[in-house]
Amino acid sequence: WGALAIGAMLLTFSILAVELVHSANKEIPDRDALCAEAFSSVQRSLLFFVESAIIADSWSSCITPLILEHWYFAFLFLGAFFVVQLGLMNLILSIVVDEANKSHERDVEDRMIEIQAIEQEQMAMLGPMFQDIDVDGSGTLTTDEIL
Repeated sequence: WGALAIGAMLLTFSILAVELVHSANKEIPDRDALCAEAFSSVQRSLLFFVESAIIADSWSSCITPLILEHWYFAFLFLGAFFVVQLGLMNLILSIVVDEANKSHERDVEDRMIEIQAIEQEQMAMLGPMFQDIDVDGSGTLTTDEIL
């Protein structure tokens, strides 16, 4: 579910970039073909955000000139970067924590089985001794029988 949420956020940022950034991106001179068309469609924008936010590629060649010309685009690009990075870290952390919880539960179960085995072993060793002490055969030990 986390990966789907990250994908949805990237799609949202891609739509925003096509609507807000594309016209400003066309105005910047001396752009390579990839950067010039990066925000022309949602598909290209999504690919660009995957490259820049997840892989951290194309920042200096495509994003920096845009931010230098239009400083407010920094909020869009840094927002996308931080949302994706924090989302990925959260996703990884949740997997690690889930595995740690499963491991802890297995350890607790193993320890309970071990304790039950020790109790049964002790009962097997002490049971005959208590039966010998129980003189009247009632199944319970009285103070007089213990002393």
